[in-house]
Amino acid sequence: MTEESAVIVSDRPTFEPPSFPPPTTPPLPPPGGWYSPLPSLPPKRRRTGAALVALALLVVAGATVVGLESRHSGSSSSSASPTKATTVTPSTTATKPTSGETLPTVASSPAAAGPALGTDAIVSRVDPAVVDITTTIDGGQAAGTGMVLTSSGLVLTNNHVIDGATTVGVQIAGTGPVHTAHVLGYDPTADVALLQIDNISGLKTISVGDSTSLTVGDSVVTIGNALGSSGPHAVSTGTIDALDQTITVNDLTGSAQSLSGLIQLNAPLQPGDSGGPLVNSTGNVIGMDTAASASRRRTAASRVGYAIPIATALDIGRQIQAGKGSATVHVGDRAILGIQVTASDASSGQGAAVAEVSPGSPAAGAGIQRGATITAIGATTIGSVDDLGKALFTKAPGDKVQVTWTDTAGTSHTATVQLVAGPPA
Repeated sequence: MTEESAVIVSDRPTFEPPSFPPPTTPPLPPPGGWYSPLPSLPPKRRRTGAALVALALLVVAGATVVGLESRHSGSSSSSASPTKATTVTPSTTATKPTSGETLPTVASSPAAAGPALGTDAIVSRVDPAVVDITTTIDGGQAAGTGMVLTSSGLVLTNNHVIDGATTVGVQIAGTGPVHTAHVLGYDPTADVALLQIDNISGLKTISVGDSTSLTVGDSVVTIGNALGSSGPHAVSTGTIDALDQTITVNDLTGSAQSLSGLIQLNAPLQPGDSGGPLVNSTGNVIGMDTAASASRRRTAASRVGYAIPIATALDIGRQIQAGKGSATVHVGDRAILGIQVTASDASSGQGAAVAEVSPGSPAAGAGIQRGATITAIGATTIGSVDDLGKALFTKAPGDKVQVTWTDTAGTSHTATVQLVAGPPA
C-alpha cells in the first residue's frame, strides 16, 4: 500500500457537528475557488434561486492541505474561528425506515462477469441507475451523484455529497421530476452515505462487479453529474493505475484524516462526479468515484482520480440499512445541541467554546450563552471541539444528555437537555 500526501478541496463550507448557525451570517469565503456564485456555473435544471451552488468532488493534489469536510465520528477539529452551519428547525422527528430489500452483491448481479462491452453499451446499461443529487446547504445548493441499489430507492453516495444538507433532491438518470430523499446514515471516516428516495418503486439498479480482484491496467468508465450541468451525464474512460491507495487530507480547520484502500484511476473526473459509479469493461460497478487531483481551473477535469471499492461502500451501506451504528457509522438523523463551537483559547483552559447559540435551541433553553465553554457531556470530559462531536455522534434526536459548561464569569453549570435533529455530518 502506498500513501499520497494530498489536497482535498471540500465542495462546500464545513459544518460543525453540534451546531445551529446564526441565521443571517453569510457563508465563509472559501479557498481555491471551489464555491462560486451561481453565474459562474453552467445552467442547472433544478436551480431554485439559491444564492450559491457547490459541486461535489474531493480534489487531491500535491502536499498542500485544503480541506475535507467529512470528519471522524462526526466531529470537527479545533479552529481559531467558528465554522458555519446550516439553519435547521429544531425537531425530534426520526429518520424514516428503509425497505427490506437486500443490497446487491457480486453473486446477485445478473451478469457480474461477461464479455467486454463498448463504452456506449456500458453507459446504456448503467446510466438508468445513476442519479443526480442536489442538496440545500447554508444559503445555496450542492450537486453530486448517486447509484440506485434497490428498486425501492436506496441510493449509495459519498458522505461529503450530503454533508450539512437540510434537504435532498434526487433526479433519476438525470431526467424527469426531482424526488425528495432522506439520509439514512453515513460514515464520515470512509466517506460513504446511504439515502432513501421517498415514495418510489420500480427503479433500475446497478449490477455489482468484483472489486476485490481488480488489476492495474483494467479498463474503466466513469459516469456522473459533472459540474451539475443539464443534459446527459458526463462519461469518461481510462484505466486503473494503482490499488489500495491512501490519501492524507485535512478539513478546513486543519484536522488530519485519511481515506484508504482506494482505487486510483486515470479517467477524467470533474466536480459533481462524487458518488458516481466506476464501471468495469463488462458493465458492472466496481467503485464509487470520490476524489481527483487538483487543477488550476476549478472546472477542469483531473487525470488522476480515486474511487472507493464498491465492496467497501456496500458493507457500510448494509450496516446502515440494518440500523447498526458504531463509533464511525451514524444511523438516522444527527443529534445536535444548537450551538456553533470553536476551540477554546489558552486562557479558558480545555473545552469547546460556544461562538453562537441558536434561539429556541436546546442549548438556549438550558441557558448556555455565547462565550461559554462546554466542558463535559455526561461523564465524558470535553477537551476540544473534536471531543464534543464524538460525544454526540452516537446520540439520536430526542435523547437527553447532561451538559456541563463554564460561563464567561468562570462559573460552572450543569443541565439536562433534549437533543434535536440537525443536518448530516
